[in-house]
Formats: sequence, C-alpha cells, structure tokens
Amino acid sequence: GHLASKDMVHWKDLPLALQSENGFYDELGCWSGSGMIDKEGVPRIYYTAGNNNRFPNQAVALAQPEDTEEDPLLKKWKKYPSLIKEQDIGWLGEFRDPFVWIEQENYFMLVGTGDEHNGGGNAALYVSADGLNWESCGMLVDYNYEINQKCGHVWELPVLLPLRDDSGKIVCHIMMFCACQIEHDIVETYYFLGNWDASKKTFTKWNDHAMLLDLGYGTFTGPSGFVTPDKRSVVFTIAQGKRPFSDEYHAGWAHNGGLPLQLWWDNGLKMQPIREILSCEEKMLLERTNCGIEELNHDLEKINSNRMYVKLTTDADEIAICTESVVDESRYVQVVYNRNTKRFFARNAEGKEISRFRDSCDLVEVEGEITIEYFLDHSMIEVYLNQRKAMTLRNYVADGERKISVSSSSTNARVSSIQLWNMKSAYD
Repeated sequence: GHLASKDMVHWKDLPLALQSENGFYDELGCWSGSGMIDKEGVPRIYYTAGNNNRFPNQAVALAQPEDTEEDPLLKKWKKYPSLIKEQDIGWLGEFRDPFVWIEQENYFMLVGTGDEHNGGGNAALYVSADGLNWESCGMLVDYNYEINQKCGHVWELPVLLPLRDDSGKIVCHIMMFCACQIEHDIVETYYFLGNWDASKKTFTKWNDHAMLLDLGYGTFTGPSGFVTPDKRSVVFTIAQGKRPFSDEYHAGWAHNGGLPLQLWWDNGLKMQPIREILSCEEKMLLERTNCGIEELNHDLEKINSNRMYVKLTTDADEIAICTESVVDESRYVQVVYNRNTKRFFARNAEGKEISRFRDSCDLVEVEGEITIEYFLDHSMIEVYLNQRKAMTLRNYVADGERKISVSSSSTNARVSSIQLWNMKSAYD
C-alpha cells in the first residue's frame, strides 16, 4: 500500500506501490519491509518476497521508483530483477521484514528470524557497501531466551533507532521487534536498549528482560520506524482489531494505524505522539485548574465526543480516566495509574483488567506530578503516562458518542490542570 503525507498525520491515498506477480520471485506476496533513501538520493523499498514454490519461501527484494523527477509522488515502482538476499541464517522459512539504513558509508540491514542457538527469535544483521550485495554479521542481540520466552521463537519487524537527548546527542539505541510464534500468549512489541557500534557491528544490550513500550495487551503491534530530517526517531504501529471476525467482515475493515510516536532520551526512554498530532485540535471544550474530582465531573458530564484529546496533571497518588458510551454502559473502560503500587493498568465494566502486566518489569515509577495524555478516536484509546509508558486499547461503540470522567481512590484528590479538546478528522 502507498500513502503520502506532509506532516505524518494527514494522508493521501495513492495507487498500490507493489503487487505480487505470478511466476515472479514474490508471487505469494509483497510483505513488510522498510523504505529509505540510498547514497545517490534515490528512494528504495526493501521488502519481503513470499514464494511457496521455493524453499526457504521468504527472501529480501528491492524496488525503486521508475522516475523521481516526473513522478514526485512515486506512484510507479520497478522491482530489481533478482532477489537481494536469500536466507543464510536463522530458522529456515522464517526470514522477513528487512529494516535498512545507512551509517558510516555502509548499508546495514536487519531481518527478523529465529535463533537456533538460544531457541528464541532474533534479528539477523547484514552489512553492504552498495545495498545489493550483503555480508552476514550474525545475530544482533545476545540474550537469555529462558527469561524472555514471551518474546517468541521468531522476531518480526526488527527496528533499530537512535535515542537522542535534548542537545541532539545520541545516548543509546532502541531495538524493537514484534514477537511471533509464542506458546499460550499473544503478540506484543518489545524492546531492548543498548549501545550500537556501527564500526564493530555490535549491539550491547542494557536490559536483560525485554521491555514493553505499551501495556495495552496486544493492540500495539507491527512497529516500523525512521529518523526524520529534523532528527526525530519516529515509530509507526499497527493497532490490532479486537472484534470477532464476523464484525470485521461486515464493517469492511479490521486494523488501523496507531498515532505516530516520537522516542527520545531524558534520564530514560521517553515517548509521546508526534507534535503534528496537535494540528488536529479543533475546539477546546474544557479547561480547569486546581479543581476537585466532583466539581470536574460535573463539567465533564456535559461533554460528548468521539474524538478527544485530554491532558491532565495531578499530585494525587492515584488517578483514573473513565470512558463510557452514551448508549451502552457495557462499553466502559477505566485507565488507572497508582503511584503507590506503580501500576499503570486498565479495566472494563466488570472490573476485569484488560491491560498487560507480566511482573515488576512493567511497573512505572512517577515522581512529582502525574501527567496523563489521553486520545480517544472512535474505537481507539491511546494513553501516555508522563511520557514514560503508553497504553493502546480498543473501545468499539456501534452508535453514539462517549463521555469521560475522572476518579481517584486518594482522599480529597484534586486535579492541578486539565484541558479537553475536540479533535478534527485527519481526513478531508
């Protein structure tokens, strides 16, 4: 698929960039990969060519625009006549989602696969002078699979991005991947932080346990990323649908993109939606400072919307934002942060937790004021806690709009500030 945007928020649909071809090396499908600009300034798409008539049935292919000057929107692409890289490492038949970038005059490539040495997934690392002929550098991450079994036997969509501080200095790198082939669990997006050394072609991880960017229990998946011209590390994701297949079939769609995220370093990993998202602010519906919960909810009761942005700060020990359908009380979601337990979680109308919590590695410690940024967009709820952790949830409502309210178990809790905006559509 192919879309174009000037701000990563408002997108224009374009014709398909790539299609599988019978009798060609990608006749099963043109699967995930990445885009980049080569040393000559020409765009490239590296993608996974699927073909069950050969084994291994997955390989890396390349496509480039037919004419960048006459076709600035890159509507027409031509495929390289032969495959760029066939599988030579990892679990045979598991070799997909190339991620390519240029550093120190070399092309580097990560490809998701399984690691026969530890039984878990990993990213195969390659280096090339021209982006066509690749030399294997082995697996990227040395880790203990026994304590990371939820990361699965195969990694998909490996992404390596720099994390910069406020001065623009690269402090470390983040290695993200989507877990695949997991026993008794669901797909999540995990990450390791560490030092990437392009000269030595090594990644030295900092954390033994793979961490979660998002605690929404399998909604936040399919990471892809790149560094923008102004040096922001930006990540796109696929928000998984959470409806029965019959509902998806009759609706005509299943999944969608999550908000693009910027990742950076400030005494730890920080994340928030890209600033361009705020261009969709349409009308401020509420602004209050230093107010009690009951007083605030009296004002919130008057507001209905299906596209909202809320920013709330409080020094209370616990705060929760509740989303409720105007027409269906069962479509209730409460997102909670408790400073004492360090838990950031969500529960439904029955009080059942619907978010992810593995063990202490998913605790979030917040010192000072709690700041929650909350985005509601029809079936999507995306919440960010002090730029430290995200939570992406689904909340399908057939008809009607939503109300939100605020609650707290803390005695005499007060909200330091809150703004609530109605958001414009990103589409014309």
